[in-house]
Amino acid sequence: MSNSQEKENYVRMSPSEYITNRLDKQIQWFDEKSSCNQKRYKRFKKVEYFFTFAMPLFGTIPLGDDYLFNKIVLIFLGAVVAYLQFWNKLETYYELWYKYRTACEMLQKEKYFFEARASEYAHCNDGFSLLVERTEKIISNTNNQWIHVVQGIPGQISKNSPITKN
Repeated sequence: MSNSQEKENYVRMSPSEYITNRLDKQIQWFDEKSSCNQKRYKRFKKVEYFFTFAMPLFGTIPLGDDYLFNKIVLIFLGAVVAYLQFWNKLETYYELWYKYRTACEMLQKEKYFFEARASEYAHCNDGFSLLVERTEKIISNTNNQWIHVVQGIPGQISKNSPITKN
């Protein structure tokens, strides 16, 4: 199918086809990605906090005669906590969870406003065109935000790295 035929089919798309084939699928995708990132973020934080809270216990309870074993355990726990913080920052689970959830909610709002003929859709002559325009703008903005988050990862790593700090 040529590019012009694809555009022609897109132009002929009915509101219900657009909602089913584009809007609902995007809402579902953003919802799934948001949930996945939320679970990962919370999982990393729970493990990180567990090890952080375990450190004082291993520092005070004698596990050997000269506390050598305690020191080794504390060093290991500290390294695990630092690694978990680094990994969480690298993967940006929290930022993506927030951005995807926001996009999902915004798309659902647009869908409900369109279907109820509320807000900007109440007095609009071509509500479907407005829905497509606003939906695609939300999706495009979210994609641009994702690019911004991903491009910012190297800067966050070098800024927070103990090696590059003076």
